[in-house]
Amino acid sequence: MLKNALSCGCFAGLLPKKHTDSEVEDLKARSDQKQKPTQRHGHDEPFVLDPPVVVNSRRRWLGCPCRHRVEPKVVPQQRKATPQWQDRSRAQRELTADLRAEWEVVQSSISAEELHLLQDFSDHVEQLGLDRHLASTVEKPHARRAATLLRFLRARNGDLQKAGALLAEALDWREDFQLDTRLKTLRAEIASGDSARSRLIKKYGYVDYLGEDCEGNPVRLQRFSHADPGGLTRELGADDFLLYLLNEIETALDQAQLRMLQSRRLFKGFVEIADLGDDAVVAGWWTRSMGAIGPYSKFAPVFDKVYPERISVAFLLRTPSAFSVVWRLALPIIPEATRQKIRIKNKHCSTWKHEVANFMSLELLPSYLKDGLPVRSISSGGVVPKDAYSQLKTL
Repeated sequence: MLKNALSCGCFAGLLPKKHTDSEVEDLKARSDQKQKPTQRHGHDEPFVLDPPVVVNSRRRWLGCPCRHRVEPKVVPQQRKATPQWQDRSRAQRELTADLRAEWEVVQSSISAEELHLLQDFSDHVEQLGLDRHLASTVEKPHARRAATLLRFLRARNGDLQKAGALLAEALDWREDFQLDTRLKTLRAEIASGDSARSRLIKKYGYVDYLGEDCEGNPVRLQRFSHADPGGLTRELGADDFLLYLLNEIETALDQAQLRMLQSRRLFKGFVEIADLGDDAVVAGWWTRSMGAIGPYSKFAPVFDKVYPERISVAFLLRTPSAFSVVWRLALPIIPEATRQKIRIKNKHCSTWKHEVANFMSLELLPSYLKDGLPVRSISSGGVVPKDAYSQLKTL
């Protein structure tokens, strides 16, 4: 058929060259040869199609009745090695030394399957443009940090679309709230101590950084036994009280980031200690506890959206009998995944010390917690009096 097509007189003037019989037979032999698939290491090699050998293709385009067609030649393509994460995207090729080191820590700490999923999520984040989001700055490249991306991915059980939506929502919130700018201002005020806001936080603050757990993760203590969240909200305003809590979280995350790069161990989340004891040193446990429900109900979605998977385990210590009522009110605002990490303990330290010791050194705890001693005095916290902000402003 091929020979007949070439010898056909249709549009013969379009032929650049008349082929001899031997050339035609050679072209036909080369075209009809089909290379059989080969196997390497027990796996079929992928195949690609070479450009077909076409003889006088212009006849078909112009409607030649011969309509001859040559089968394409099939050749094996060598298998490409799986690219390393450094070469997967523009954003990852532009990583700073610290970001690259963080990716290396994460790469060595998770399974190959989860690493592959994390790489896909990083590519997805870049496609969404989140690596260039205004809230993902050079100083705080949230959308390019491997550990941060991993937390968002795990928070949505590996679903790339849902994790990307959560990250976008978190970055939008940070930008709308101007979190980084506000944190810089607040930290400068706390360092200088020259504002009423910083003085109020220093006097009535109740969140303490205790140190590191057995794996180098931050351990935080929230002394609700001595706290008045409702009073702080009243005097500071909801935004500034939220900013105080976010500053404590951000500071602990910064410490975790630095520690992770130094120890080469992945940050797995905070160990949270919440002291809920009813001490005589600060009156009004019930009033203060109920006053905390309002602001924390409002702030809880922010914590879960902006800082997902930030907690590895949470101990609620020295819970009094009345705590069961508070717990029922607080339960709806706590995500199911977080509930699984909470361990509620009574006021007898002998019943829970051994469990806490599995995560951290008991020496990090204040003596009134680890030894069950009565609280005689506190360094900060207490009932926030009305007009406290105005009084501190005049100092």
